[in-house]
Amino acid sequence: MNVKSVGWLSYALAGAVLLFAFSAVGCQTLMASRNSGEMSASTEASEFEPTPDPYYHYLLSELAAEKGDTEAADEQLEQAIDLDENSSFLEIELAGRLWRKGDVEGTLQHALAAVRKNPKDIKARLFLAGFYTTQRDNDKALAQYEQILQQDPNQREALLFAANRYQEEGNYDRAIELLTRLAAAHPDDLAGPYSLARIYLHLKNYDKAEANLERVLQIRPGFGPAELDLAEVYSETGRFDQAEKLFKSMIESNPRQFQGYLSLGELYLKAGREKDADDVFKRLKIVSQDSIEIRKKIAIELFQYKKYDKAEQELSGVVEDAPDDYEARLFLAAVLEAKGSFAEAEKMYKSIPEDSPAYLNARLELGSLLDKQGKTDEAEALFRESIEAMPNAVKLYLGLAYMLVDRGRYQDALAVLEQGLNANPDNIDLLFQVGMTYDKMKEYEKSLKPMKRILELEPDNANALNFIGYTYADNGVKLDEAQSLIEKALKLSPNSGFIIDSLGWVYYKKGDYNNALKYLKHAFELLPSDPIIAEHLGDAYLALNQLESALKAYEKSLELDKENRDQVQKKIDDLKLRLNQQPKN
Repeated sequence: MNVKSVGWLSYALAGAVLLFAFSAVGCQTLMASRNSGEMSASTEASEFEPTPDPYYHYLLSELAAEKGDTEAADEQLEQAIDLDENSSFLEIELAGRLWRKGDVEGTLQHALAAVRKNPKDIKARLFLAGFYTTQRDNDKALAQYEQILQQDPNQREALLFAANRYQEEGNYDRAIELLTRLAAAHPDDLAGPYSLARIYLHLKNYDKAEANLERVLQIRPGFGPAELDLAEVYSETGRFDQAEKLFKSMIESNPRQFQGYLSLGELYLKAGREKDADDVFKRLKIVSQDSIEIRKKIAIELFQYKKYDKAEQELSGVVEDAPDDYEARLFLAAVLEAKGSFAEAEKMYKSIPEDSPAYLNARLELGSLLDKQGKTDEAEALFRESIEAMPNAVKLYLGLAYMLVDRGRYQDALAVLEQGLNANPDNIDLLFQVGMTYDKMKEYEKSLKPMKRILELEPDNANALNFIGYTYADNGVKLDEAQSLIEKALKLSPNSGFIIDSLGWVYYKKGDYNNALKYLKHAFELLPSDPIIAEHLGDAYLALNQLESALKAYEKSLELDKENRDQVQKKIDDLKLRLNQQPKN
C-alpha cells in the first residue's frame, strides 16, 4: 500500500493578522465614526437629559480593561454595541478581546457581525480572515482576502497574507501574482520581494530568487535573512567563492551573527573542506562563549555530513558540562548508534531518567536499537514495560506495533493497537495504523473501517482520504469516488507525492493514461526513492507503448527495493522480450 503520513502546515502569520486587525485602530477610529454619524444614539436627547452614549460605555470598557477587570470591560463594550448597532469597530474590539480570552465561538460571532454591519470595513475582514486561518480554514480565509482585494487591489496585508495562504495550498502561480503586485504597489516594502524569493527558493528557481533577494538588500542593506538566503543561492548554483565571501562579510559586520558561522561551516563541509569547517566552528564557540545551544547546533552540522566522531566529541563535551541536558544525551546516543557503537548508545539511552521530557523518546529509540540488533524479545519487553508505566503514550503502542508488523506478527500488532485505543479512544494515529496493518494482511474491507472512523472524527484528514481512495483504485472499484476522495486529499496536502501518485493511479485504472503519466511523473519527481511510484510510472509508460521509458522505470523500482519484487522482475523480463522481438531499424 503506497500510503504514508502526510504533513504540511504553519500558521504564524494568522496571529499577526488578528493583532493587526484589532490593534491598528483606536479611540480615534471610534470618535471619527461617532462624528461622522456611524455611531448614532437611538433617540434624540434634550439638552437637559443625559443620553445613553456608546462612546461613554466604550471608554468605561477601556478603563475596566486597563484595571484587569475583563468581565466588566466586556459588559460595557456589549452595552456600547447595543446602543450603536451599526458599528463594525465595536464588534471587532469585542471579537479581539474574546479571542485573547480563548472564546473561539464568540470571536467568530462578533467578527461576522462586524463584516455584516460594514462589508467595506477592511480591518474587520482582515480580522475575520486571520481568524479563519487560525482555524485552518484556508478557503474561508482566502474568500475574505479576495473580497478585500476587489475593494482595494493593492491592500498590503491582504496581498501578503493571501499569498501566504495560496503558497500553503501549493497554488504558487497565484501567490507569485499577488506578491508581484505587492512589490510593485509598495516598492519600499521588503515583504513582497522577500516572500517571492522564498517561493522561488522552494521551487529551485534560483535566478528569480537571486533577483528578488538583491532587491531586498537594496531596500534594507545588511538584512540578515536575505543575506543567508542569497548565500544559499550561490551555494546551490555552484558559486562557492561568492557564498563564502558573503558569509565572511556577514560575520565581519556582525561577529555575533551565529547563523553566519554555522552556514559557512556547512558550506565548507559540503565542499569537503573539513579543516576550514573546524576553524569556523572553533571561532564560533569562542564568540558564543561556549554556548551549549551553539555546540549542539555544531554537532547537528557535523552529524548531517556523517562526521560522527567529531559530533560525538562535541556532544560528549556538552553532556559533561551540562549533565542535565537530556536532549543532548538523546542526540549523543543517536550519534553513537549511527557510528555503530551500539553498546555505548544503549548505555546513553538508559542514562535518561524517567522524569525527563526526553525519556519517552529515549525508550522509543532504545527499543528500536534493540530490535535492529536482533534483540527482538528484549525490545518487546521494553515496549510493554514502558506502556504499562505510560499508558497514554501513543508512540509506544505505535513503536511496538511497527516492530511486530515488520516481524509478520499482524494479530499481535492489532492486539497492541486495540490496547492503545482502549487507553486512548479514537486516537487518529492508532486508528490509522490499524488500517495499515489490515492492509498489510490484504484484508482491504477491514482496513477501510478505521479509516472511515477517522473521517467521522476529522473529515479533512488527508491521510485517511488518500488511503480510502487509493484502496478503491488499487482494487479497481468505486473509481469515481476514489478520484473525488483523492482530489480532496490533494487540495489539503498539495505537495504530497504519495497523494499525487494515488491520483495518477486512479487515472491509470480509468484508462486515462496521459493524465496518469502526468501525475505519476510529478509524484516520482517529488519522491524519486519510492519503488511503488516508480513501478506505477513504468505501468503508465507501458500503457502508452513507451517501452524504453517503461523499462527504465521498472529497473529503477527494482533497484530501490530488491526484496519481494518478483512482480517487477517479471515485468522487466517480459518487456525485454518484447523489445528484443521488435524489428531493428
